Amino acid sequence: MPSAWQRVDADFVKELRELLGADRVYWREEETTKDACMEYDVDRGLFATGQADAACKPRTAEDVQKVVKLCARRHVVMVPRGAGTGLEGASVPHMGGLVIDTMDLKHFEVRKSDFLVVCGPGWLKDDLNKALANHGLLFGVDPSSNPSIGGMASTGSSGLSTMKYGTMKENLASLKVVLADGEMINTRSKVRKSSTGYDLTQIIGGAEGTLGVIVELSLRVFPKPTERCGAVVAFPSIKDACEAVVALRAASLGTLVRCELLNSMMVDATNQKFQQKLPLLDTIFIELHGQDGQQLRHDLTHVKRIVHERQASNWHSAEGDLLDGLWQARRGCYFASLAYYQSKVYFTDGCVPMANLPQCMVETDKDFESHGIKMMVCCHIADGNFHVQLPYKDGEGLAIAEELESRLIDRVLSLGGTVSGEHGVGLNKKHKIVKEHGWKTIDLMRKVKRALDPHNLMNPGKVFDVEPSDLEKRLSSL
Repeated sequence: MPSAWQRVDADFVKELRELLGADRVYWREEETTKDACMEYDVDRGLFATGQADAACKPRTAEDVQKVVKLCARRHVVMVPRGAGTGLEGASVPHMGGLVIDTMDLKHFEVRKSDFLVVCGPGWLKDDLNKALANHGLLFGVDPSSNPSIGGMASTGSSGLSTMKYGTMKENLASLKVVLADGEMINTRSKVRKSSTGYDLTQIIGGAEGTLGVIVELSLRVFPKPTERCGAVVAFPSIKDACEAVVALRAASLGTLVRCELLNSMMVDATNQKFQQKLPLLDTIFIELHGQDGQQLRHDLTHVKRIVHERQASNWHSAEGDLLDGLWQARRGCYFASLAYYQSKVYFTDGCVPMANLPQCMVETDKDFESHGIKMMVCCHIADGNFHVQLPYKDGEGLAIAEELESRLIDRVLSLGGTVSGEHGVGLNKKHKIVKEHGWKTIDLMRKVKRALDPHNLMNPGKVFDVEPSDLEKRLSSL
């Protein structure tokens, strides 16, 4: 811990409880609240761990502002946190300090004429959509893990419906943020478009809590579809599936919302987990939404014709709530892989240009097979964003998994891709983004960090280190 940082002590905890109330603060050195504090030491990933000195649960944006001002005055490290569903360690307190749990910030205001919702970061994605449904609206971004809205903004999350609704970044209209010194700002007006000033919404929105604490979001929403239909269809190879998806996108069907891929091994695992009988082939899951059932059925017939022109087989379609049974396999990939491998699983992601996705999958499959591992992939195939499950046991198995993941990311970069399409960087991938962006770009990000957080109190050590790494130094000397 740098000498300028201060530990959480009894005086700090006393002052924090005076601000929030005794029941809203947990302290590691206090027997009655130690266990609650320790729950913040990890996220849903398996590699990154930390040790929170304390944690607090503010109720309002003003509460957060008071907490941040206290931490800034006392030079205590802060780690903003949502639901803790991340996989790369972005919300793990690996340098100690105070975890600021934002899950109780649940302001909710619908601006229906603007198709915006103004809400707190503590809303879970599914709960927000239940509340919006009462107004005939839908928030379109759909990660399967049901994370918090604040966490989704912090990591630039996306999910299963990017093709129709875009990523979290496209759906952020404005943010209210408490900066590292305790000042609270709005990144821009709460309107659907603006061309004034620097785009602080996007800078802070993807910063993984390193520039401030998000306390309110203005999000774009859409009319809630009344009709759904879709299909599951198999292909002889991922290459054939990719060609079919490119053709579907070229058809410009405004009703096409989701297009997801499971490779044959992933299908095998989900069949066993969910008692399904899908053929053991590379399989695409397709879903269409709209207000006109007749139009949807017409579009689905067009989809069927397109995919069958590209080697598709085993077409099975459904409408309405019956779709949920078809989609269970896709949404349950992670738990299916855990059951199949009977071991721990590291769930990583990458994203490549669509044209390079088949090559990436073939080469990765061969690499895994050389170590006796059957590759399982679930993929947002329309975006080139894929998730690979790496089984491991502690010791040598963990070292092999880390090496395979490292080679996978190098392969992704060599094919013009990005180290993460939606999981973010956190702790686990920060050594890789230098290769992706180059040292000059990382150094520019570092200058932004130092300008907004000169004492490095806000989620330090995430995304990149505050001092240049050895790799950056080597690259900058070339």
